[in-house]
This record gives sequence, C-alpha cells and structure tokens, in this order.
Amino acid sequence: GGGGGGSLSPIRAALPFHRFATGDVVTLCSGSTPRLPAWLEDRAPASQAAEGAIEGVVSQRTATALHIVVRQLPALLEPAAGRRQAATAHPFCLARGASAVPFERCSAAVAALSDPRLAPSTLCPELRSLIASPPSPAA
Repeated sequence: GGGGGGSLSPIRAALPFHRFATGDVVTLCSGSTPRLPAWLEDRAPASQAAEGAIEGVVSQRTATALHIVVRQLPALLEPAAGRRQAATAHPFCLARGASAVPFERCSAAVAALSDPRLAPSTLCPELRSLIASPPSPAA
C-alpha cells in the first residue's frame, strides 16, 4: 500500500489581503486588541512577557501563512507538559510595525562609508565629514 504512517498536514485556506512582508517588525499579543511590547510600556519584559505583546520579525510570507521569529513564545502558544503542540484556540492579534530591512541597509551603508580605510576618492570630503564626524555642539 501507499499509505505511510505519517499524517498529512491539513489544507490551509489562503490568508486575506494584508500588508505584512518579509522583514516587517510585528507585535503579537493574545486577544483582538493590539498592544505595545512590554519594553515600550515601561514594564519589565521578563515578568510581563506572558501578558504583554511580544515583538518579532516576519521571516517568510506564503499564501497561507506568515512565519514569525520571536525571542520568546507567548505563554498561550507554548506546549504544555505532556502535549506535543500548543493550544491555539485563543485569538491573537498581529500588528505591523516598521520594516527592519531599510534600517539594516542604512546602518550597513553608514558603517561602510565611515570606515577610515575607505579610499578618499570614493566619497566627496563634505559628505564624508557629515557621515563620519560627530555632530558639533549648537552655538
């Protein structure tokens, strides 16, 4: 026979229209109302992580799923002892922040352009001084 012992994954419906993209910073929280991450609400992240929103980054977007990387799973998504999978009966809210990609590209460009080993002919002196020099105090 052709039937193996493995289980087939259920067919998932396509996600509705959304603007989530790879590299977007997102917040994930239980319930239907978006919340700020604990560190933005002046709460201790370690003690409030189960209650507050958790920040993550969209690592992959498919027609049926968003894959999100987080430092810590919300308590409701962590598998309980004796269970292989977490309970997912609770609704979760996913809110989009800024994309991390432009920030990372800008940081890399500033680091490359402020490298003292950069050939002087690569960048005009005025622009190099704006990028590499510390700001002067206002008079």
